[in-house]
Amino acid sequence: MNAAGLDSSEAAAKVSAWQARQRDFVNQTGFKRDYAREAIPKNAVAISEKSATIEAIETEGGIAVHEIGRIDITKYQCVSDIISTDEVIITDERMQHIRENHPGAYERIAPYLQIALGEPDYILEDKHPDSALVLKLVEENDLRIQIVLRLHTSQDKEGYKNSIISAWDISQERWRNYIKNKKVLYKRE
Repeated sequence: MNAAGLDSSEAAAKVSAWQARQRDFVNQTGFKRDYAREAIPKNAVAISEKSATIEAIETEGGIAVHEIGRIDITKYQCVSDIISTDEVIITDERMQHIRENHPGAYERIAPYLQIALGEPDYILEDKHPDSALVLKLVEENDLRIQIVLRLHTSQDKEGYKNSIISAWDISQERWRNYIKNKKVLYKRE
């Protein structure tokens, strides 16, 4: 439960409904969104342990991991039918990898990682087993996100989570090429 007394699925449904109303309003009026006015400063509210914010958690091995959120396992069963958890994390090392290999991308996409994983437009086959390419178009700012997601299955070491391996923003042309040339496992209706 969050501060408003909603569980995560109820809160996600409310956010999705609000975003749909906002998209309709923007489309009808032609107004542009001001994302800076929508942001809540980190120190303005208390963040719960199950929050969607990316906060570091120290593991036994000393690796800092950050909780991203949860996936709907049924959507991702097109990749593997033995997914063992719905939790998704990213490590400091993977965040650094994205920053080094895709300059500026992490800062652009980080606010949308949870929504991209929770409401993907496409899930494409990846070359690695139990991994997927997740594509999400953030319509408000024409941002196309690609995420390489490693799913944790019942055959993997216990205690691990689904993990973001890499993520960045891609061009419209690359988006089209992926859909045309990769095997589409899931498409949002």
